[in-house]
Amino acid sequence: MTICNKNLILVGGGGFALEIYSYIVDELNKEKSVNIHIKGVLDSSSVCELCQKHSDVEYLGDIDAYKAEDNDVFLIAVGNATGRRSIAAQLKEMRLPLHSYIHSSAHVSSNAELGQGVFIGPHCIVSAHAKISDNVALNVYCGVGHGAVIGPHSVMSPYSVINGDCALGEAVFLGSRVTLYPKIQIGAFTVIDAGCILREDIGEFSLVSQRVDQKVFDNRILRRKIFGKTSTLVEKSE
Repeated sequence: MTICNKNLILVGGGGFALEIYSYIVDELNKEKSVNIHIKGVLDSSSVCELCQKHSDVEYLGDIDAYKAEDNDVFLIAVGNATGRRSIAAQLKEMRLPLHSYIHSSAHVSSNAELGQGVFIGPHCIVSAHAKISDNVALNVYCGVGHGAVIGPHSVMSPYSVINGDCALGEAVFLGSRVTLYPKIQIGAFTVIDAGCILREDIGEFSLVSQRVDQKVFDNRILRRKIFGKTSTLVEKSE
C-alpha cells in the first residue's frame, strides 16, 4: 500500500473502479495500521456502477465541479487508455495531485522507475530497469520484463506480458493475455486485442486482432446420450 494519511478519491466509477476498490478495501481489512480513507468517487453519473454495487461509496460529483481539500489524492480508475489520458490532462489543469497505488503482492524491482499516478495490481511483476510512465495501469498478474518501457496512460489487462526491452508508446491498450516477444515496439494509441502474441513491431494508431471465426457445433453424441435421440450436426459462425 503506497498511500498513507490521505483521502483517496477514485476518478471513474465503472468496472475497473470496482476492481480497484476491492483490491484496496481487501488490503485495508488486512492491514489495520494503514492510515488511508477512501473518500469517494468522481464520475459523470451518480448511478455509476461502483456506487450502485457499493452503497458505502460516496458519490462526490463530476470532476469539473469538485472542490478539492488539502489531503485529497486522486487515482484514475478507468481501464480505457485514451480515457485515462483525457482525465489526467483534466486533473493536471485543475492542479489535482495524482497518486500511485501498488498492491502489496506485486513485485517491483528496486531499480525500476515509476511515474506518478501508477496503478500496479495484485501479483504483477515489474523487472529490473523497467520504466513505467505516469498514469499507467497494470491489472492483475501482468509482467513487465527487464528494461521495458511503458508510455504514459497505457493499460495492460490481466495476464498480459511484455518481455525484456519492449516499448509501449503513449496510451497503448493491451487486452488480456497479450504477449510481446522481447524488444517489440508498439506505437502510440494502439489497441491490441486479447490473446494476441506479437513477434514484430506495430505502428501507432493500430488495431491488432488475431481472432478467427468462432465455430459452434452441436454435440449430437452427448445429445443422444441425454435425450435418447439423434440430431443434425449444426455449424454456426460468428
